[in-house]
Amino acid sequence: MPYLPVLEILRSYFGVEEGERETTIGERVTEKITQLDEKLTDELPPLLDLMSLKVEDESYLQLEPKRRKREIFEGLRNLLIRTSKNKVLILAIEDLHWIDQTTEDFLEYFIGGIANSKVMLILLHRPECTHRLGSRS
Repeated sequence: MPYLPVLEILRSYFGVEEGERETTIGERVTEKITQLDEKLTDELPPLLDLMSLKVEDESYLQLEPKRRKREIFEGLRNLLIRTSKNKVLILAIEDLHWIDQTTEDFLEYFIGGIANSKVMLILLHRPECTHRLGSRS
């Protein structure tokens, strides 16, 4: 499933529980992002979209798939980096050997933008697994 590890991180971050109503989750996501930083409200459409929540921004909905993917990557990165300004952010992703291509693309993008932030990214995988993220520091 695309973005599965990222979705698990977002569900934890926003306190999403199984069976909650979509509107309740959407309101919580919007409120938490607005409280974190008003400037992050531009990231709401891609984050809501990623979480399969209702997006009301027509300009976002009209974007071509490649552009939407880039918006999602930027929204995730901006949310995580902004969060790390308040406290050290430690992200652990297990079973990297089973990761989907989209999540791997995001992680590569994310790693490229966290050099000066307080983010520790821990990627766990089987010893025999080889992937393009292994050479990144």
